[in-house]
Amino acid sequence: ADLGRAAAGGATSPVVQKLAPVIRDFELTLDPFRALIEANRMDQRVARYQGFGDLVDYCMLSAAPVGRLVLSVFKVSTPERVALSDNVCIGLQLVEHLQDIGEDAGRGRVYMPAADMARFGCSEADLRAASAPRALRELVAMEVERARGLLSAGAPLAASLRPRPR
Repeated sequence: ADLGRAAAGGATSPVVQKLAPVIRDFELTLDPFRALIEANRMDQRVARYQGFGDLVDYCMLSAAPVGRLVLSVFKVSTPERVALSDNVCIGLQLVEHLQDIGEDAGRGRVYMPAADMARFGCSEADLRAASAPRALRELVAMEVERARGLLSAGAPLAASLRPRPR
């Protein structure tokens, strides 16, 4: 609710008050901020993802809004660039999840889709193992290819931008 008040200059939270001039000066829509808030809420209630689509849906709330905000701040947002940026941001978040598999699993969070883990015969204990078992290595290799595909699909974004926003 305070985010909505920020756009009108009436936020009460000190953090949101500091955000208000950014929203106003850069003429930002509130949707990316709302998505980030929903991602935070999701982090508090969801610790595992059944399928890759479920993980992508989460990334659309937690990563894609950041790229959308950057495009808006630089006033270079177009539907084509947003789609490319979404691919890059989702790909980058997948890479981050891959880098932190053991750490996340140790904290009770599993970003490897359950369906993919089952497909490769990978258990949650494998995610925490000191040495990666074959099933985990095969799972990670497949997830790396997904991330690589998304990053490649988003690569034309950089060429479409001037150097500073690039």
